[in-house]
Amino acid sequence: MSLAVALAVFVVTAVVVVLAAIALAYSSDILADRIGWGSLWVGSVLVMFVTAAAAVPLGVAAGVYLEEYAPRNWMTDLIEINVTNLAGVPSIIYGLMALGLLVYQFRLGQSVLTCGVKLAFLILPIVIVAGMTTGCAGGVPRGVGKARLHDAVTLAGPDRRHSRERSGQR
Repeated sequence: MSLAVALAVFVVTAVVVVLAAIALAYSSDILADRIGWGSLWVGSVLVMFVTAAAAVPLGVAAGVYLEEYAPRNWMTDLIEINVTNLAGVPSIIYGLMALGLLVYQFRLGQSVLTCGVKLAFLILPIVIVAGMTTGCAGGVPRGVGKARLHDAVTLAGPDRRHSRERSGQR
């Protein structure tokens, strides 16, 4: 069965590559003469960097805070429900919000920053939900986690007793 899946993925990838090559062959005469392909690549890479720099640290920090440190009450539950719902909003809504808020209200214009922040708005709920649901710290008992955090921020370095006591070694 895995061979059939691998073959299907290969065929779909080959079809996409062939179609993209055909599209580039027909459009390269139009675009390359006017602006060149270099500016397209540079703009795309800059937008990806702005998006990652804006969304990943904020999303991971929010997800870890909601999962590990936020008190469990109705407000936290409401925030988690709303973030999960925002992950399902269509991208056209984020585009219109960015147009109205970033371009017209904040007068950022049509720039790499505007596009990167718009895409950061788009992926931020997904990053937060991923940070909340991975459960990477869920299997660590609170006492051991707090002791490890204490070891990480002190100058004395890690204390090996925490991991040895949990593993049964002395």
